[in-house]
Amino acid sequence: MRLYIDLSCFNRPFDDQGQQRIRLETEAVLAVLTRIVEGKDTLLWSWVMSFENDKHPKSDRRDEIALWK
Repeated sequence: MRLYIDLSCFNRPFDDQGQQRIRLETEAVLAVLTRIVEGKDTLLWSWVMSFENDKHPKSDRRDEIALWK
């Protein structure tokens, strides 16, 4: 399956995991990313994703997310 993941999903694992909802969303995102790494699904990337990510104020997040391109 080809998947387009919004940039907010890529940022979720970096968020404060103190709330249960945030933790559950993070687990879901990581499960999807694992499927992509395992080759079960394919990540679709767009120039818009690159543009948005390039504007991210936190370089550690920006660099980590850019690796998915």
